Amino acid sequence: MKAKSLSPESKLIEYKEFLDNYERFLETVVAFSNTQGGDIIVGIRFDNIAIGLDDEKLRKYHEELPQAVADAIVPQTHVEIFERAINEKVCLVVRVYPGPGKPYYLKKLGYPKGVFLRYGSHNRLADDFAIDEFDRIKKNLRFEELLVTQLTINDLDPQQIKEVETSIGERAFINLGYLANTPSQKICPNQAAVLLFHPNPEQYIAESNVMVTHFSGTDNKNIIKREVFNSGLLKQFKSSFQYIKNIIGRNARLQEARMEYQNFEYPLDVIREVLVNALVHRAYGYEMPIRVSIFSDRIEFLNSGTFFAPIHEETLRFGLSRYRNPLIANAFRRAKLMEKQGIGINKIFEGCSNAGLLLPLFQEIENFVKVTLFNRIFSQKRGVLRTNLSYSKYVAIFTNHNHLSSQQFAKLIGKSQSTAKNILRVMIEQHLIVRFGSGRSTIYKILEDMR
Repeated sequence: MKAKSLSPESKLIEYKEFLDNYERFLETVVAFSNTQGGDIIVGIRFDNIAIGLDDEKLRKYHEELPQAVADAIVPQTHVEIFERAINEKVCLVVRVYPGPGKPYYLKKLGYPKGVFLRYGSHNRLADDFAIDEFDRIKKNLRFEELLVTQLTINDLDPQQIKEVETSIGERAFINLGYLANTPSQKICPNQAAVLLFHPNPEQYIAESNVMVTHFSGTDNKNIIKREVFNSGLLKQFKSSFQYIKNIIGRNARLQEARMEYQNFEYPLDVIREVLVNALVHRAYGYEMPIRVSIFSDRIEFLNSGTFFAPIHEETLRFGLSRYRNPLIANAFRRAKLMEKQGIGINKIFEGCSNAGLLLPLFQEIENFVKVTLFNRIFSQKRGVLRTNLSYSKYVAIFTNHNHLSSQQFAKLIGKSQSTAKNILRVMIEQHLIVRFGSGRSTIYKILEDMR
């Protein structure tokens, strides 16, 4: 029986062929504990093939790993260790749970230098922003709840407030959670109120704006134009959304003294949902604007903050959702710019699929989330050939082969090697296959869970 390649490493999975020392293993335990948990699977080769462990190694790890974790990590974290047969090979699984005592750190490095986080398939030392977040969590505070003591409700824009609440009085805003008392009994707005309703929130929360850049090609070398949108978040959304529409629209016509566009390159509902999600879920303590980059073949939305637990790439399409900024989310709902929790992501996937576009790409990159939308020309160029051979048939071809080169795949589907490479590239983006090697030695394998 041919060995099957496993799904690639991710935010929730790390593979090890064996553990020659426990240093990197312990870093991963800390990183998983501080984020969303995960499995460290020992007995998996570099190409994601299970080779298993012999009895001696299994016995050694069962005896030593629990004590190594107990001795090295503060506060005490819990791991579960068990054996699992993968492709008829016995591997060891170390299951790490997201701990209640965050932040966890390596005792020998101390706090905060020993704090690690999981980003994608890698571990990284926590930066100052993450440490500040942990400190707020200990105090049961969110960034949006911090008071801006130099301001009062009179500093907020009544017109922007009316989009959320008809009553502009202090009592109504205290009940909604946007105002609170300081220790000296002064009533002040919090960060959420400033972000939503102040005429220029950037004066108090650095770079809390949206930057839209239009490029002439597929890279960032030649800028056509760039616009930065300030003011409250509701106004930022409306202004930046209209600006994006003007760029991606075709066939403009004059309507009510202004130009209106039709025939958009992307479904407007999808653009709307991605932009709302960026504004609602952004980590506003991290000083960087929301960056929208419009290229000739795609739009990229780059937003500060990782996926908010328990959300990650693998669970996005199941409608799971959790708000980093519930006060901001509530304002968008009250302004009828956002639907109920968990619907937006599904609308993004369905909107792209219904329009015949490649599915959007959600990526967690260090302290950022990037969402990429592909337009119709790019989707067709990269092999979304719905009228020809469906991707289910491409997948079926791979189920009968351990691995294939692009040349072998081209012969099997009766296409040129150039077309085959385009199809393989799309299948990688759709998480159907994985690529190993480079140059002439490049091979492609199907993921285990697609078989």
